[in-house]
Amino acid sequence: MPDQPSTTRVRKKLTGVLFSGVGLTSTGFIAAITVAGLAAQDITGSSRLAGIPAAASTIGTALGSAILASATARSGRRPVLIGAYVVAGAAAVVGAIAVGSASFTLLVAAMFALGFGNSASHLTRYAAADLHQPNRRTAAIGWIVWASTVGSVAGPNLLRVSADTADGAGLAPFSGPYLVAAVAFGAASVFYLVFLRPDPLRVTVRTDEETLESSLPVATLIQRPRVQVAIASMITSHFVMVLIMAMTPIFLRDGGAGLEIVGIVISAHTLGMFALSPITGMLGDRFGRAQVAAAGMVIVLISVAMAGAAPPDATGVLIAALFLLGLGWNWAFIGGSAILTEGLAIDERLRLQGAVDAAVWLSGAAASLSSGVILALAGFAVLNAIGAALLVIPTAVFVRHRAVFAGGRTATLP
Repeated sequence: MPDQPSTTRVRKKLTGVLFSGVGLTSTGFIAAITVAGLAAQDITGSSRLAGIPAAASTIGTALGSAILASATARSGRRPVLIGAYVVAGAAAVVGAIAVGSASFTLLVAAMFALGFGNSASHLTRYAAADLHQPNRRTAAIGWIVWASTVGSVAGPNLLRVSADTADGAGLAPFSGPYLVAAVAFGAASVFYLVFLRPDPLRVTVRTDEETLESSLPVATLIQRPRVQVAIASMITSHFVMVLIMAMTPIFLRDGGAGLEIVGIVISAHTLGMFALSPITGMLGDRFGRAQVAAAGMVIVLISVAMAGAAPPDATGVLIAALFLLGLGWNWAFIGGSAILTEGLAIDERLRLQGAVDAAVWLSGAAASLSSGVILALAGFAVLNAIGAALLVIPTAVFVRHRAVFAGGRTATLP
């Protein structure tokens, strides 16, 4: 039976509220994560430990993804999202205190908790997808991912003004970005408290297949072909993306490039990651989620081939390569995420989505921790070659489950 007009309006309103919350929290999180390594280096006097706070944040995000998805199945989306943002806001305050007191241990703990709370922003894409009919869910995910573009632009641009403001107030300059994060997450929690009504879980769109009572364990769900295609796409693209992106600034700087060149290349990468997300979503709904995810892996392969062959002074090639690296991740991430919204009972898909997100963020932490070692031992070309070799994994999955790609647009599981 078609939705009542009032229900449709409620779902559109909730989608807009979720979009606004992600834009707000991504601004705060990116401001905090951008200075985490610099703050760690200042506190410890060494660059060897500078990556630990960011890694702690990623591990916190992975843990939060699983725990918050499980909590959502019991309590609903609204209290979980609000609670997670309160945790993140409090963690940002602790981060500011850690910077002011020069406590590395407290900074790592704060970043872990900040990542835990920020995992709610990533899970929000599924909340938005559930508010739409199956043939519109990829587009809904694309718009929520695009909201992160707000943070990728606003967050870095708030660094200088927030640091100067903190310094003028007698605080450590790097505490400023953490206070920006505290305000952003606090404001988002209040915004959701006021406007995220009713709970999005109460007005989830359910097809006849999705209303069936079922509670299969995650271990059973991941045996399904379409789920395996999604997992292979999301984890591999994220690992390869972080592996290459994390070391590109060092490769450029060691080759004599200035910070302005580093900034341009990374900005191109960020543009590829987020800016075209609505288009990715529309392509997924039009041509098929699995097809878009697989195409994303092809784009990633092209990008690592370009980056691996480029010398550090080939700025144009590296700009194109890093843009394509971000775009390939975007296609694989959105296409794979959309597959996880198909044909499952709501409790099944909540648990599956949390488990897959946890694996994705853990893969990012592993890539971040290993990339520096590989670059130091073997160089940037070998780093990209390893990234290319890893694409054998999703290729094998795609070949094994090639029947999945015959289904076209939205298909049921398996």
